[in-house]
Amino acid sequence: MTGQIASRTATEAGGLLGPAIPLLEECRVFARYGLLPVEQPEQLLEHLAVRMRFRPNLDWLSYGDEQGRFTGVWRRRSDGTLIANRSWPEGGRVRLIEYELLPEGGRGALVRSSDDHGYDPRERPWYRLGAQSTVPVWTEPYDWYDEGGVGITLALGLRDEHGAVRGVFTADLLLDSISRFLLARSRQDLGPEGSAYMMTRDGKVVAGPGVVKVEAQHPLLTAALRALGGSLLLLPVGASASTTFTYEERRWIASFAVFPVEGGLQWVSAAVVPFEHFHGEVDRMIRRASWGGAAVLALAILIGGWSLLGARRRMRKRMKRKAAGRPRPPGLRPEPPGGSAGGGRGPADADQLPAGAPGAGTGLEDPGDPVAAVAAAPAGIELPVEQHVPVAHDDRRPAARTIGGTPLGVVHVARVHVVQPVAERDLPRAAERGRRGGRHVHHL
Repeated sequence: MTGQIASRTATEAGGLLGPAIPLLEECRVFARYGLLPVEQPEQLLEHLAVRMRFRPNLDWLSYGDEQGRFTGVWRRRSDGTLIANRSWPEGGRVRLIEYELLPEGGRGALVRSSDDHGYDPRERPWYRLGAQSTVPVWTEPYDWYDEGGVGITLALGLRDEHGAVRGVFTADLLLDSISRFLLARSRQDLGPEGSAYMMTRDGKVVAGPGVVKVEAQHPLLTAALRALGGSLLLLPVGASASTTFTYEERRWIASFAVFPVEGGLQWVSAAVVPFEHFHGEVDRMIRRASWGGAAVLALAILIGGWSLLGARRRMRKRMKRKAAGRPRPPGLRPEPPGGSAGGGRGPADADQLPAGAPGAGTGLEDPGDPVAAVAAAPAGIELPVEQHVPVAHDDRRPAARTIGGTPLGVVHVARVHVVQPVAERDLPRAAERGRRGGRHVHHL
């Protein structure tokens, strides 16, 4: 739960602060190539205003130079109106003028003016920070100067071809949008008494419910930091730490996670909840997991039972087919009642062989054992083909016999094979006849 808040806080902070970095880098590149007229304040204001209009989260965009001139555009939070701000040294004093910028372009109503403003950008911390760095760099969070809340500034220096500082671009952002986000997450994920904050490594709170000043006191969070000790400064980026503590005779749980922000910032997400809320949340998670496991088990049992029933049905059908025997070849007479178990012809069938038919008068009218019939048959006698050999399904064995001393070919006997023994010399003719009739004689 607290890990999710830390991850979402990092995403929210990155979404707010991240776009400022490429914006200032773009301004510096344009200024180097003469596409941004930093030496002409009136034209520079127009370029800055265009960039501000399409970045609603940006509160200030400005440029201060080595001559002490300052040119910027800021957004009035009450109505979103863009305000132009210009100051420049003149006659030993600093003059100031502020006026509204119309949405369609051009100058609107005057906001304020001064002949002795006393503002020198070169003396500001953001200017010194940007002048000393060659990459975008963030200031420490600070109290917003007029409308309340906490703000932060990104600074990027502009240098000439010799490396000398010409000026510094800045982008200022108010962190109240992150405070609103953390307030919503606190109510949704931490309950009515839980709170989520964003702070610096040294414990300065910069965003969260009711945060309007950097140095404001937060007794509950202070108690949590005291219980954690000094480990917050040593906590690696991406790591988290938790602690329990007592505040106003109640037990609380606090969790802290360090996350990076583009531009070199390292901030800390903090979540503080009453112990009973966390315990109840764990119980709910366990119950949800138990119900989920029970549902999965029931589904597995249902699928297994259904599969078992299907297997039993298939086995029953297979056994019925086996008990009934394989279908008889087309054109054969049905077996009479009382026949042998393997489908052989019984004694009652002897009179069904007409006189002169092959096998008639040879004593083989009842060949209950076709293999024995092959052994007893005279040479050149062809036995009736309507014979079934009752052997096991997977039993295939060669039966070598002779007729009248003449060796036969090897006849393979299978569960439902028609046996047609012939003399060795007649094997080619028998094989050809067997192929035409759908029967085969195998000769080794």
